[in-house]
Amino acid sequence: MKHAFEGKLTEDWRTDNQGLDANSELIDIQTSRKQRYNQILNDGSVNKPKVDFNFIYKLNKDIPSWADASLDNLIGINARIGWRGLTKKEYTKEGPLFLSVHALNYGKNVVFKDANHITIERYEESPEIKLQLDNILLCKDGAGIGKVGIIKNLPDKATVNSSLLVINAKEVFNPDFLYYFFLGPTMQKLVNEKISGSAIPHLFQKDIKKFNLKVPPKQEQNQIVEILESRFTLIEHLEKSVDNCLNDSTILKHSILKKAFEGKLVSQDSNDESARELLLKIKTEKEIYLKAQKELDKLKPKKKRKMEAKKTVLEILKESSSPISTQELWTNSVHEGDVESFYEEIKKIHSKLIEVKENTESLLSLKR
Repeated sequence: MKHAFEGKLTEDWRTDNQGLDANSELIDIQTSRKQRYNQILNDGSVNKPKVDFNFIYKLNKDIPSWADASLDNLIGINARIGWRGLTKKEYTKEGPLFLSVHALNYGKNVVFKDANHITIERYEESPEIKLQLDNILLCKDGAGIGKVGIIKNLPDKATVNSSLLVINAKEVFNPDFLYYFFLGPTMQKLVNEKISGSAIPHLFQKDIKKFNLKVPPKQEQNQIVEILESRFTLIEHLEKSVDNCLNDSTILKHSILKKAFEGKLVSQDSNDESARELLLKIKTEKEIYLKAQKELDKLKPKKKRKMEAKKTVLEILKESSSPISTQELWTNSVHEGDVESFYEEIKKIHSKLIEVKENTESLLSLKR
């Protein structure tokens, strides 16, 4: 992935395909966007169009056919502006699909089987996040922060909840190229910084827009995607082969141990009375020990397990006189074992919280 976005993966390809230039392509895109903008203004449209032609780019100093560009205005990045009062009570049995981070749990392609439904009115109120084929979804907060998926199949009208960013590659990028960029080391480094730097990690749109990346010509992007997917397929096959070998070695190990303790690894001497007597003695003593243990277990008083009701994060913080670490909060709350629901409650009460840093740990308390 690192080599792909540094141009090392397609060095030989560039030698055989000279004459392509990302800077020229960006000039053409900028010109056509400006013309389209002016045309809409001249047509007297009620809604003023978005200015998307003033993106910043320059010649890449290492690869002359590539450009260095900022993502701001180059691509489309949108998210649900809050919940607009939307609650779970408004979910419907049918209607437009309403995606959460669970749709990104199945690899590259976004999967819709875990989606809820909302009314068509709720779907229409946020046109900027109506999903389209080849949109890229990026989780911007919660336990799934940094997860990425791309829409290759759209079964129905669909939109997203407030935890997801909707990214449109537009005419600048091959959508799969951009998907791999967000999956790659540059983006994931930012995600790790957010996770380690805050108790409530969050990626803002401005974090994404200020990214500067190397932009190859469109044809080279296609070639990079082809190479990456070919090599990832090879890696998957190798992983399966390694897993099979590990399973085989574990079975062989158990088989050898079984034979060892059954006396089948070495030849047996039927005249060796001392060995048989020793084994018989071990067997007898084991039976005596197990019988004695059963008798002791019967005499032990049975303890009654006291069930303590778990509390919400807010309840725990109200009862605490000092700040509490997020790990301790999660473990002692009703959300233990469910990171998603833990972060959902943290988001809901975020305005009531005070976050204090102690070394590398984040401590939370309530505003008094």
